[in-house]
Amino acid sequence: MAKKNFKELFDPKESKWGGISLPMFLAALVVVAIVVYVPFGLDKEGNPGSLLRPNFLIMFSALAVFGLLFGEMG
Repeated sequence: MAKKNFKELFDPKESKWGGISLPMFLAALVVVAIVVYVPFGLDKEGNPGSLLRPNFLIMFSALAVFGLLFGEMG
């Protein structure tokens, strides 16, 4: 059932709203993760923010992307 729902989400023929492509969805997921979880500029102490900080949600997003890719291939 989950595979059918996933197929309907990304299939423009079966979706009422036109669907989106899988690469577009993955790119949007990466952009959202960068915008929300990567600090830009200076932090509260005035130190420059790092580009990538260890964060559970970033790792979870990466695992979700790999899960989607390899789950559909299998």
